[in-house]
Amino acid sequence: MRSTINVAANTQKINVDNRISLRYYFRIADNILRQVRYYLSEGLILFLRSNKL
Repeated sequence: MRSTINVAANTQKINVDNRISLRYYFRIADNILRQVRYYLSEGLILFLRSNKL
């Protein structure tokens, strides 16, 4: 059985500045993912948890 993830329930709405190119938003996201992969490969992220307590 496959489980589904409700992305909308686990994300926050953000305001997008239309003066900034979409290319830059993607570049920022790519850099964040690169950092996460590095931290995971080094064992520096022990666990991920929701901000909802």
